[in-house]
Amino acid sequence: MNIQIIGSTQDPWSAALQASIPQKARARTVLLAGVRAQIFATLFFWLARFRVLWLGSHETWGTMAKLFIRLASGLSHAILAPNQAIEAQYLKAGISDKKLALIYPPCDPGESGAMRDKRTFTIACDGETSIAHGLGIVMRAIRDSHDILRNIRLVIGGTIAERNRIEWLAQELGLQDSLKLVPARGYDWIASGDLFLFMRSNNAPPSLSLMYALARGLPIIGNDAPGHREFVVQHKNGILLKDPNSDMLSQALINLARKPEWLAELGRESAQFAAERFSTDAVQKKMEALIP
Repeated sequence: MNIQIIGSTQDPWSAALQASIPQKARARTVLLAGVRAQIFATLFFWLARFRVLWLGSHETWGTMAKLFIRLASGLSHAILAPNQAIEAQYLKAGISDKKLALIYPPCDPGESGAMRDKRTFTIACDGETSIAHGLGIVMRAIRDSHDILRNIRLVIGGTIAERNRIEWLAQELGLQDSLKLVPARGYDWIASGDLFLFMRSNNAPPSLSLMYALARGLPIIGNDAPGHREFVVQHKNGILLKDPNSDMLSQALINLARKPEWLAELGRESAQFAAERFSTDAVQKKMEALIP
């Protein structure tokens, strides 16, 4: 039987997971995306004897919405959480952990290393992050590293939120020749990097680019935030910096550039980490167990 999908989501993690939902199931099944569909449609489909699945997403809920979500969740078969931050959001609303299924969107490695220029030490960074919330630290760290790492380059890709401000700051810091902007909807730009930097000082959820960087075998340097600990194991597949500034970050970059064997080991661990969690096979097995 075809799986019906009701509602929609603007959350990139949820949308990526929704795209991997199988089209058919043995029992009548409906997937409800978005809090409105989950609150208002769950009872109807439960009475119609559907297996009711919820697609979790990053949303801000008021007190009444939390109450209705908690009540309606009792009639759902399972809630699909694309990452631990979404999982925690439902737990904080008082929903039983037995209802939650952590299933990451699928992400296979692609052509890891195929686009890398071995003459440079290339740092990849997501342009979705604003200058005030982390990108400014990254750009200043590249400037501070340049006297020692003459071949360091910064690639900022994806959805570049503040292109004009980035170009202005690059000129102020003298980074014009060391910076490349790659506006893109996809994530192929990550493959050019030797290292992925993810600095975000606000409470926004991690970008999908972090998952793609891991799948492509890039070591990660990020700030030590709860949402980042889900993806970075300290000194195993990357480094998490507490209260980072540009000096601290530049020193971390210099240390890694001087230790290519360790950099390579961190990258292998990133690829293994991703294969166990994000590979199509791993996701498919979880889906088959949940939606027979």
